[in-house]
Amino acid sequence: MNWGHKIAILYGAFACLIMFMVYKAMQEDVSLVTPDYYTQTLTYQDEINQRELTFESGRKPLVESMREAEQITVTFPVQEAITGKVWLYRPSDSEQDVHETFSLAVGEPLILSMKDKPFGLWRIKVNFKAAGKDYLTEQVITY
Repeated sequence: MNWGHKIAILYGAFACLIMFMVYKAMQEDVSLVTPDYYTQTLTYQDEINQRELTFESGRKPLVESMREAEQITVTFPVQEAITGKVWLYRPSDSEQDVHETFSLAVGEPLILSMKDKPFGLWRIKVNFKAAGKDYLTEQVITY
């Protein structure tokens, strides 16, 4: 076999490799984390202000992942009744996301059931209102 044939085989193998890589890239799910991503960017300054207020006032809730009990517990350091929303984002699969609203009495923790949810990385975002002010915190947990 001469060198011309070897070059043709090399180029053919390279073309097959590129076609395989294009095929694999087309199979990958590239969905956004949230379907209304672009509308959320317009209100992002409000979220920044709420996060700063949470940090400055020391009212960041304590988030505990309890694998044995199949739940996540959120304890709020406030002495009044609160209302709010909680989002659990699964970065690898948006179909697993959880969005809930809540209303809690004084000192009552928020308990999120994780039954039938897969173990792994989750991003929890808690937006709550206490004493007429909005607070926001977000953190990454492993359940």
